[in-house]
This record gives sequence, structure tokens and C-alpha cells, in this order.
Amino acid sequence: MPQWRKELRGLIDRNPADGEEFRTLMAALHGAESDRGCAVMAASFVEDCLQVLLTIHAVDWNKSTLSEIFRFEGPLGPFSARIKVAYALGIIDSEIRDDCDRIREIRNAFAHSKVPIDFKTSAIVRGCAGFHAPFPEGMREYLETVNPSRRKYVQAVVSIMRVAYLVMKSARRGRMRKTLQTATYADTAASQDKSWSRLQKRKQRNRLSGKKKALPAPPRSSQA
Repeated sequence: MPQWRKELRGLIDRNPADGEEFRTLMAALHGAESDRGCAVMAASFVEDCLQVLLTIHAVDWNKSTLSEIFRFEGPLGPFSARIKVAYALGIIDSEIRDDCDRIREIRNAFAHSKVPIDFKTSAIVRGCAGFHAPFPEGMREYLETVNPSRRKYVQAVVSIMRVAYLVMKSARRGRMRKTLQTATYADTAASQDKSWSRLQKRKQRNRLSGKKKALPAPPRSSQA
């Protein structure tokens, strides 16, 4: 196989969460990337999350076996197959399944449309309006006023990523009963609210710290 093909496959398989690109990725999803690029890139993370959830429930963890199952032409290669099997096995609930399907259909529209579309396109707006993924309460106003359809799409993706992260966290800690429960948005909503609250408090501390540094030194008292 030519080296350039190997490198292309390596780029496809690379997980930015494992490197320094994660912040750049999130910035891209929230504004720097085009609508088309955002839709396609974000959906690939949902595919990876489903692979993680299905792998955790697998009996055979042999790398070559899993690679054969999840390769593009394999039985769980297609996005739609991963969604159907994850739901059929009780790995995800109906709300996450529906959101995954919406993400898949919106991704396909962006990827295959022969005419220019964006997150303001009527069908895309209506599709994004039906997501079940919760907004962190502190972010609700922000997410609903700034480019709403794109924000809802990205928030659904981030919520599913959070679901997968919490399941992996339980598995690593040996909490198998929790790990093997049907994944829902319930824990994710609480987790995101806590994360958003911590972020806001950190920003507030930084602002206060900056103001203190900006205050001029008090004048010296003059001696008579």
C-alpha cells in the first residue's frame, strides 16, 4: 500500500481527544469550521462513541476481531448498523438512538447534498429542533440564542460523547453493574451542569483577579 494511503487512513483513525487537537476541534465545531465541515466531523465522533459502547459490551476483546467487525465493510461498520445494534442490545435508550439517527441523517445531507446548505436551511433547522440532548441549565440561554441549530447539533454530539465517557469511567473503576446499564442522558445532564458551573466560577475568579491587577497603586501619603 502506498505511504500516502497509509497516512490518510491514519488521519481517519486518529482520535483528537488523545492529543493536543481537542481544544482546536471544539473551537472548530463551535464556529471556526464551516457548517458542512462541522456536521461531518462531529458525526464521526458519535460513530466512535457507539463503537466504544459496543466494544465495552463485547465478549471477545481480541483486537483483530474487533477491527474486522468495525471496519468500513464489516457488520458494524455503517453508522446505521451501530445505532440499531446498540439500541437492540439495550446499550443506549430510545432518546440517544433517536439523536444518533438525527445526527446521521443531517450528516448525510451535508455530505451528499449537491446544492449549498447550512444550519439555516429549513429542513436542517427542523431536524435540529427535535434533539433530546439536554442543555446544561447555565448554558441554555447561550445555546438558544447563538446560531441555535448548529449549537443544538453540536450539543447533541457533545452529550453523546459525555455518555460514552461516563460509561468508560465506570468500566475503568470496575463498576460493571453501572457500566452495563442502558445509557441515558440523565447522568450526562447533571455532569454537564457541574462542568459548566465550575467553568463559570473559574471565569469569574479570573475576571476578579484581572481587575485586582488592573487597579492602580494607592498614592503615597505626603509627609508634612
